[in-house]
Amino acid sequence: MMGRRRLKKKYRRALHLILAGLVLLIALICLARHCGQREPEPSRYYPSIRNLKAQFNDLNPLHLEAGRSLGLAEPPESREDINTWRLREIKDCRYYVVDRLDYSVPYLTRGGARLLDEIGENFRDSLEAKGMIPVRFKLSSVLRTKDDVRRLRRSGNVNASENSSHCYGCTFDIAWASYDLPKRYNATWDQYRGVMAEVLRDLRAEGKCYVKFEAKESCFHITSRL
Repeated sequence: MMGRRRLKKKYRRALHLILAGLVLLIALICLARHCGQREPEPSRYYPSIRNLKAQFNDLNPLHLEAGRSLGLAEPPESREDINTWRLREIKDCRYYVVDRLDYSVPYLTRGGARLLDEIGENFRDSLEAKGMIPVRFKLSSVLRTKDDVRRLRRSGNVNASENSSHCYGCTFDIAWASYDLPKRYNATWDQYRGVMAEVLRDLRAEGKCYVKFEAKESCFHITSRL
């Protein structure tokens, strides 16, 4: 009887060793597969400032035409004159943040707001597809009143036209040199700018917007055609 017990004990030990070896082998295989699947790296290519200026050069008359035909009937004289019934208030969301607005207020027409949301969704999807950690872009200017335009011109801004498309609620500016970065991110501002340029290029080709790349103001000047 003692011999049989010792034999069974040896078998149990051998079985345990075999099972432990199988578990270790499976773990090593899984580790090898994981190591072999490298995380995608974001592209190091991004368009130059000169390239973007040439690519996005829709001039003010086009923006004005779209604003006057699709936006507010008359530019508000002051902020007290803004009638919000045709407008949507723009607030921070998962796609973008509203930066400090010294010369504008966060309102857009429904078509303008729809385009903004589409830009945000496409931008995030494109970042994820390229292996880039999503960031939120910043809105640096939205709806301006005539008073805002006058104050902006007095501040010395040479791009502040008296006939600004911003006054009709279809136009907004997206900063290309600043983003709301999370604690962890894996790309440069230039790379994020390049992805935003791709998103805007596609929407512009679909006839959904006009875009002017403004180097001195560090923004994409965008007018919705929706």
